[in-house]
Amino acid sequence: MPTRSIHYTARVLKCTGTEAITHIISGLLKLKEVDFARTVMVFGEPKDEYGLEEYLEHNWYIKFSISEEDGEIFLDELSFHPNEQSLKLADGRILPATYSED
Repeated sequence: MPTRSIHYTARVLKCTGTEAITHIISGLLKLKEVDFARTVMVFGEPKDEYGLEEYLEHNWYIKFSISEEDGEIFLDELSFHPNEQSLKLADGRILPATYSED
């Protein structure tokens, strides 16, 4: 079943779910250390927040963790959507909101 991030990205970019997945993966691969915002706790688990600047005509909010289970490493708890509010990155830069569903 497609995730909320896939549906949201497809709606914003006016593309198919498969294309949205490709855009999400490409966006994740573009992340650099300077894109880090902060680590937050979600249900007792640390998740990292990032801001991806000017990707596909938007600034993007990304939240994920990398987990290990039974010797397997995987990406967990992904949020990927355009900034609906400004996001302050760890280096002090502020990525403004570039999208609103209103």
